Amino acid sequence: MASQYNDISMMKRYGAAFNPNGSGVMGGYGSSSVFGMRNTTQGSPVETFGNTFLAAGGTTKNAATFDAIEPLRTGRFIFKCLKIPAIFDPTVIPAFKFFFEYAVKSFSGINDVTLETAEGVSMGPTTNAIVYPTIVKNSNNDFTIQSIVTKGGGVIKLLQYWIYGISDPMTGFATMNGKNIPFHRENYGATFIYILLGPTARPNDIEYAAIFHNAFPTNIPESLFDAGALGDVAITPTYDIQMNGIYQGGAEVDILAQNIVALWMGHSTSQQDEPLAAYMYNGYMTDEIIRDRDFQNSVGMDINSRNEHALTTNPDHAIYSRETLDTRRQIRDIHGLNTNKFEKLGDANSALNQANIPAANKPELTGA
Repeated sequence: MASQYNDISMMKRYGAAFNPNGSGVMGGYGSSSVFGMRNTTQGSPVETFGNTFLAAGGTTKNAATFDAIEPLRTGRFIFKCLKIPAIFDPTVIPAFKFFFEYAVKSFSGINDVTLETAEGVSMGPTTNAIVYPTIVKNSNNDFTIQSIVTKGGGVIKLLQYWIYGISDPMTGFATMNGKNIPFHRENYGATFIYILLGPTARPNDIEYAAIFHNAFPTNIPESLFDAGALGDVAITPTYDIQMNGIYQGGAEVDILAQNIVALWMGHSTSQQDEPLAAYMYNGYMTDEIIRDRDFQNSVGMDINSRNEHALTTNPDHAIYSRETLDTRRQIRDIHGLNTNKFEKLGDANSALNQANIPAANKPELTGA
């Protein structure tokens, strides 16, 4: 007797189940009646947000729920210095900005806030006690940054300069690097702001911000100079620097963080800000085009002249308004890598006032 599961029998059954009036997703093979063949359970049709996390419902396909449970993402941050230690000589400041701002590769040190508890009156022969809350503790003063290590030991020399100004290795005295100023934390500490950015890195997409007032380093990575085995050549690209500062968070810190992100992240830039090298244009420029002043201005190597030409001839094609260019210029002049002058970026109007920009071209900036 032939098996009911042999090839011929199965082909007959398949053919009998096939629906000639449908194909593809609407085809036959009993798909309308067999549970599990495109006829499975779906996301909960009611109360999609709540039931997604309960046994009452499965995975939801409701877009509103997706928005509500968008996960936190880390890995994008800004670490900026708001105040340079008073014991620093101006010649040291560019190196300080490089190693403690631009070259910072990671940040850690934000700890959980804890609510401490204490036992109340014990009861009964088991002396079981009820626990009551007492006081909140925040232990965010210690933090660690990771900066790069360069040939010549730049970050190590900078840390030696900073720490030895606080405590001389020979006498233990505070030399303050030769400056006749009091030994106050305000004078030997630097103030930093840490900003954790969201995926868009926009001013309205900040996950967390904190200021560490009057921070100072607590270690010098001189162990990096260990040679190891002869012939065993190694590269040490980064090193962790432990620091201690006075932590501050809150609404005002968040407002300041928004200003810093708006000033530093360059969201209004485009590919036109970085034109090709001049020689690359020579291959297709005819003599007539080269002599055309309008064309020269439109592809000029200097973004300011190109932008001014667009503002004059076709404002809709301008990359920046004149107010935006003035603002960017004064920010670069005051806070650039080789500058010695620093302002708290939250007070943007104060920075504008000290940039010597004519009043007619000076935009108003608000911190709120």
